[in-house]
Amino acid sequence: MVRTEKKARKQAKKAVAAKPVPLVSPSVAPTRMQRWRWPILIALYWTLSVLVLFASLIPLFNIVRVDDGIRNLLVYYVGSRAENKFDPRLEVVLVSQNQQPEGPWGQIDPSHRVFYSEMLRSLSAAGARMVIFDMEFAREGKDRQVDLEFAQTIAELKNTEVMVAADLNEGDTFPIFAPALEPVLKDRWAIWDGAKAKGSSSVRLVRLGIVKPGQENVVGEQSITPSLTLHVLSRARYAGQNIQPFFDPFMHEVRLREGGAGGREVDHFPVNKELYFMVDLIAQDEMGRHPPFHEVYSQRQNPNYMRNFNNKFVIIGYEKGDEKQTDEGKRFGTDIQVSAMSNLLQNSFIHPLSLSYHYLVILVMIALGAVLSIRFRNLMTYTLPIRSPVGFIEWKPQVPVVLIVVSFIYICVAVLGYLTTRTLFPISYHIAALFLAYLITIALSARLGFK
Repeated sequence: MVRTEKKARKQAKKAVAAKPVPLVSPSVAPTRMQRWRWPILIALYWTLSVLVLFASLIPLFNIVRVDDGIRNLLVYYVGSRAENKFDPRLEVVLVSQNQQPEGPWGQIDPSHRVFYSEMLRSLSAAGARMVIFDMEFAREGKDRQVDLEFAQTIAELKNTEVMVAADLNEGDTFPIFAPALEPVLKDRWAIWDGAKAKGSSSVRLVRLGIVKPGQENVVGEQSITPSLTLHVLSRARYAGQNIQPFFDPFMHEVRLREGGAGGREVDHFPVNKELYFMVDLIAQDEMGRHPPFHEVYSQRQNPNYMRNFNNKFVIIGYEKGDEKQTDEGKRFGTDIQVSAMSNLLQNSFIHPLSLSYHYLVILVMIALGAVLSIRFRNLMTYTLPIRSPVGFIEWKPQVPVVLIVVSFIYICVAVLGYLTTRTLFPISYHIAALFLAYLITIALSARLGFK
């Protein structure tokens, strides 16, 4: 019996000796892994910030029109509550669509140039700085003498500059003018490609220029043919200076430089890759009354009436073209062109958040998501079910109430920023950074030893 017990103990000792002993105990291994948890998280957060920034530059969420939708809400629902002053240096004169006893009416017609000649002389006598015709002059009139008289009037003006609109075909450097007008208009034109809607968007855009041909391989800023809007800005703000416009394709900016390429930058404005500038459309009551062409024409010999045009930039257009129905009534292409001019002259225009601040906000939102998931995990247990918008997918994610509150506070800050500075925040990407940082931290917290 005793021998049997001794034999059993010896066999047990042999079995224990034969069993491999782990080099590191189970309790020690996770601790060593946890030593690297902060470098791992920081690397993940940095990667996330770069991915979100890249997504915003594409822009990724606009595949489903998220970016356009948020922009339209800010510009046309929030922005309409804010005052937008109209520059007093501008005056708008529109040709009526309805028949008038004196002066032009209806559609654009070359025969109306006989009235333009008399109007130019009267406006110049009243001291107008510039007269801008928001219409093209490519068509030749039936009466060549009318065109010749209009050209002679422009050439004879001493103190009033004349600028006309023109279209440029792709690859061209000079527009088409009626033959009798070409000699006098060859240096008095600018592009007018504006009042353009982007797809189904209600946001209005005006082109600030067109990149000149032959610059496909130019690295850096590209020389552009300016628009009517840029011409008015240059004459009003930088009269007598040699100001030339350039486009920076990387920063998506039109820049004005003194003396040409490499010269001192005097101004810059945000545009998209096609050089379209987002217009903050000025309300009719803020813009004031547009005196109709026939009224001004009938009062052209009245000095008391015409003094309203002294030292003004007078934009002459038609009540037609890109008509847009608003709560106030119809708005016309000239309204949008003049709104763009006023935006630039007043330095009050819609612009995106700068790239550096945009990235800084992404980092802040990622940090918030991380801190909330690590330090305030108890608060994250309070959730709200969100029903999936897609009917055939049964998915009801539980969203922490704290994340909803933080998102709401951020949206309030973004709206306030737009109202006060006309800055468009990329809201969807900032909120995405917050939620993605939270989800990543929650997914890895157990492995990295966060309790």
